[in-house]
Amino acid sequence: MERRVATNQRVTFDLDPSGQFLVSGDTDGFVTVWDTLAPPPGPGDPPVLPPRLRFRALRDCVNGTR
Repeated sequence: MERRVATNQRVTFDLDPSGQFLVSGDTDGFVTVWDTLAPPPGPGDPPVLPPRLRFRALRDCVNGTR
């Protein structure tokens, strides 16, 4: 999983109660959701899991999600 964090601020992540979806903000104001049960789409070094959903929540850093 990749996200953009270009700050010295703490940017956290969270898992939903089932553990399937990981949610995180980034320094560009986006919130991204990954499906942790989905396999990465192909070979890579390291393999990267694409986001299931990504949307702009703010015009500033999104430090935390719940």
